[in-house]
Amino acid sequence: MMILETVLLGLVVGLATRGTVAKMQDARLNHERYFILVLLLYLAWPSLGNWLGVGQREFISIWLLLASCVAGLALMNTRYVGMILAVAGLVANILVVTLNVAMPVHLQHAGTDAERVQERIADSMLHEPVTDQTLLPQLGDTLFVPGPSWHRALVSYGDLLLALGVGAVVVQMMHSQGDPARD
Repeated sequence: MMILETVLLGLVVGLATRGTVAKMQDARLNHERYFILVLLLYLAWPSLGNWLGVGQREFISIWLLLASCVAGLALMNTRYVGMILAVAGLVANILVVTLNVAMPVHLQHAGTDAERVQERIADSMLHEPVTDQTLLPQLGDTLFVPGPSWHRALVSYGDLLLALGVGAVVVQMMHSQGDPARD
């Protein structure tokens, strides 16, 4: 949800700064086809993995592989400065998930939504509550995003950097000069 919101915010900021959607259409990424495919798989994997009924180890392994591929493809496109922010966010998330075999979630930061967040964790193969054994808990889902009940969530600093990076890429693409990319 946060990625979609930052894409929309990036479009608003891009238009407000005299960027155009036409310029965005002319912007190119290196290995664009693969980047879009892997990014969509990465975003869909939490739902797809649950639907397929894969085990937690397989789920986490595939999530880590997809996140690493997105980061690698983003690194091939660092002429868009937002990609550097997105990679930093992905690396932070990859690190904490690798160390804990899940994304740690700070339930105490959810405030009155703690029960709802607990239910979401129970349904997620990617998340688990923070414990005394959690490594680098500060990189877990610790930032509360306010709003209507369907929107409220806990996110990590990595998620925040990833979202900011995506928004920045959208703005940059709306101001691009249609530079060629390798595919």
